[in-house]
Amino acid sequence: MVEVERKQKTVENRIVKSLLIFLILSIVFGVRLLYLDVIKGEEFKRRAEAQWQSVGRRVPGKRGTIYDRNGRILAISIKRYRVVTNP
Repeated sequence: MVEVERKQKTVENRIVKSLLIFLILSIVFGVRLLYLDVIKGEEFKRRAEAQWQSVGRRVPGKRGTIYDRNGRILAISIKRYRVVTNP
C-alpha cells in the first residue's frame, strides 16, 4: 500500500513539474510575441514596406482566336494590359 502511494505521489509530482514547465514556456513565448508585436512592430512594418516593390511593365495582350473543330469561333482576343502577381 505504501509503495502504491509513493508511486502515485511520484507520478503526481512529474505531472505538476511538466505543467509548470509548460506554463513557464508559454509565458516566455507570450512575452516574446508581445515584445515583437508591441515594441518592435513599427520597425518590422518599416522594414517590410522598404522591401516591397512595385514594377510596372507593359505586357502584350494579343493572344489568338480559338476555333472549334468545325471552324466556328469559340473565343476571341480582347486587349487587356494588366497582369498582377502575388509572390
